[in-house]
Amino acid sequence: MNIGPIEKTRLQLNMVSAVGKLFYAFVWQEQIFDIPFIQDPEANANGADMIATVNNFLNGINSFEYYEQNFQVCQTIIAIATYMFKTNMVDCRTA
Repeated sequence: MNIGPIEKTRLQLNMVSAVGKLFYAFVWQEQIFDIPFIQDPEANANGADMIATVNNFLNGINSFEYYEQNFQVCQTIIAIATYMFKTNMVDCRTA
């Protein structure tokens, strides 16, 4: 199967976006990497604060369609809820 240069670039950017989001999640949520500073509460808070920035950047380079971007209106308390909230994995109106 042959794809043109535009489709190839789109596929590559989609992969960079997906892998970037997975890597960020693994660093801050899954404790896969033994990086001591991540366990610091202030660093964890900064990592949580950056979720929206990282996702907005990575969403900007992919060609996926997103719906209902403005539904995030609930408060979050724990780290995984913050991650799910800021990555549109949970709809806070029904959670």
